[in-house]
Amino acid sequence: MDFRGRAYPIPPYLNQMGADHCRGLLRFANGRPLGKRGLWWLKIQLSNVYGFDKASLSDRAKFPMDHLEEIRDSVEHPFDGKRWWLTAEDPWQCLAACHELVEALKAPNPEEFISHLPVHQDGSCNGLQHYAALGGDVEGARQVNLEPGDKPADVYSGVCDLVSAEVAADAAKGHEIAALLNGRLKRKIVKQTVMTNVYGVTFMGATAQVRKQIDALLPDIGEKRLSGRASLYIAEKIFRALGQLFNGAQTIQYWLGDCANRISSSVSPAQMDKITEASSTPGGGETTHAGRRKPSAPSKVKSRTTQLKGSEFRSSVIWTTPLKLPVVQPYRQAKGASIQTNLQAITLYEPTVADAVDKRKQLQAFPPNFIHSLDASHMLLSALKLDELGLSFAAVHDSFWTHAADVDVMNRLLREAFIRMHSEDIIGRLAAEFNKRYENHVYMAEISKTSPVAKAISEYRKNSGRRSVTQQKNYELLREIEKRRLMASEDPTERKKGAEMVTAATIFKDFRGDRHIISKDSLGQTAMAAVPKGVTEGAAEAALEQHATETMAASNQAPNGPTPADQEVDDDLTEMPTGTTSLDGSESAPSPGSKQRQKKKSAHSNNQTWAWLPLTFRPVPEKGTFDVRRLRDSQYFFS
Repeated sequence: MDFRGRAYPIPPYLNQMGADHCRGLLRFANGRPLGKRGLWWLKIQLSNVYGFDKASLSDRAKFPMDHLEEIRDSVEHPFDGKRWWLTAEDPWQCLAACHELVEALKAPNPEEFISHLPVHQDGSCNGLQHYAALGGDVEGARQVNLEPGDKPADVYSGVCDLVSAEVAADAAKGHEIAALLNGRLKRKIVKQTVMTNVYGVTFMGATAQVRKQIDALLPDIGEKRLSGRASLYIAEKIFRALGQLFNGAQTIQYWLGDCANRISSSVSPAQMDKITEASSTPGGGETTHAGRRKPSAPSKVKSRTTQLKGSEFRSSVIWTTPLKLPVVQPYRQAKGASIQTNLQAITLYEPTVADAVDKRKQLQAFPPNFIHSLDASHMLLSALKLDELGLSFAAVHDSFWTHAADVDVMNRLLREAFIRMHSEDIIGRLAAEFNKRYENHVYMAEISKTSPVAKAISEYRKNSGRRSVTQQKNYELLREIEKRRLMASEDPTERKKGAEMVTAATIFKDFRGDRHIISKDSLGQTAMAAVPKGVTEGAAEAALEQHATETMAASNQAPNGPTPADQEVDDDLTEMPTGTTSLDGSESAPSPGSKQRQKKKSAHSNNQTWAWLPLTFRPVPEKGTFDVRRLRDSQYFFS
């Protein structure tokens, strides 16, 4: 099990998360008689692994009977016959299903045939299913089969249709790239981008994905040296289509990212105690009547280099899943120890809670990790119920396996588990947990520089004396800590003194500054359907080249990266930039080619100011009108 609660098999190679040839070999140890419905589901399994999985269930059940001759030939002459099974999307699993179906049909009564073959039920872009349920998106729910329908909805085809309609409209207006693409877009061009968008792919990452498909499927565009412009154009259309379909989900994703941004910019009470202790001069300072040492006057605090070293932000995002599993995001900026051996140099990383958090990864990874923790909870809830009934079960995250005879039971249980989860206020409960867990933290908020509250804070700083930005941040943090200490004192005189003490936080409160906090863009380009403004075609071409170079470099530096079985489900985190942020706001280790990002950051910094505030969170986004209980009647939720 990983830190998000996702379960993985113990055998390293021959397991259900392996490639097609591994899955094709796997069978349940204990068999079950097919029964009437089991025979029907066995036929559907064969259709699914062949690739005929977008049709209705009745059409899928009919498909093998229309190809019975080819199926029998595949079993009897797999290598010297028509080799029909090799045309399947998953050929080895298709061959296994062919064997099972032929053996069943040979039996005197096929319904009494003892079947060992696992039958799969796959979610329809499971991450989007959870987001649609969380956001209450009616149209999004329809696209991912939460809403009942006569035929399975396909979100990839749905997005492709929306993009195609916009391309046709642009072509009619004389748009050069649209005219080249009009009527030629295919589902495969948009699929990977739609799949990874929910898990934090950047706009440039998505553009690179689209370009790869355009080069493969529409080579004439590449020959005209227009694939870069075409992929940029299509990626933008895909993102806007997703924003249309999953508006509520997008709002929740921004809220999750903003929560992570605040948490990873916060200082805990334990850190405050250490900072206070570090700021006190050895042997100096007054003592309270309780025997505790007061901090030295903020104006006399030693420099951060000597006193507050190691006081970087250390607060990681922590939450509890519906199964009560605590999840702690592990992203920290650990220092590596280089060890030289006779064969090679090895760098060992041993992250600890004393290391500064990697702020960007904390906030950009939180939305996908939160969704992964929900799909892990859904899988485990379903597995527990099936185990209670004595049914065999296996899973590949959002693909659930059982005997053909038990598929109907499994389908009912996994729907009930999903409804049970999402009938509760998951986001509201998360907000309550955050408010309780981080209630005594302070965080460095970013405030619009043109706002009245920012101007008042600026005036306050002018009157408090000239300091460098780093010194001012430490000075104000110590004032906030001192004010808290005074307000918590049992001495009325100290409480009065604390109440009269002016800080940036008290000014913020007086001006009701919440509406001036900068938070809407905290996820940046990793937010669902986030299209950066002002991307020129030249800049896009350069970024695509850099993206390809950085991706290759990253793969070369990570020989022990995810296995092929993991890549399908964990590619969502490969886009995330790294870096650590300390109390003075500095970031370490900028990536190559980051000058343009640094210019943007500088312009952004000129439009904002900062303040230490009590850690609070924005109100939970409003939910749409979709009722998750309608899922009970959706036969294509998992199919």
